Amino acid sequence: MSALGQSLAALFNRGATSFQKSLARKLARAAKNIDDGNKKRQGVKSNAQKLAEAKESRDALREDIANANDKLSKLQSKSDKVMQDTGNVKAALSQEVAKTRALKEEIARLEDEHD
Repeated sequence: MSALGQSLAALFNRGATSFQKSLARKLARAAKNIDDGNKKRQGVKSNAQKLAEAKESRDALREDIANANDKLSKLQSKSDKVMQDTGNVKAALSQEVAKTRALKEEIARLEDEHD
């Protein structure tokens, strides 16, 4: 708003009459007052306000912690499931390796008997 007022003031000042110059100054002043009024003024906070803000902050942090713990437990259970699946695959692989070894030994024994 301030920039608009200043740009209008600049336009009117470029060869304007005294009325237009006056209007431009008033517009610029009004725009400045509006901008100044929109700024948040920091005042003194009461202890009750500070306490309420601290409680809000604490509650937000507790909620964040609860969310983080929930995500952690989900990830932990997912990790446990993956580890269990990995163990099952390793056990199945070991069984297959043992079967393969037994079959190779059986093939070798049969070839020896056949020769």
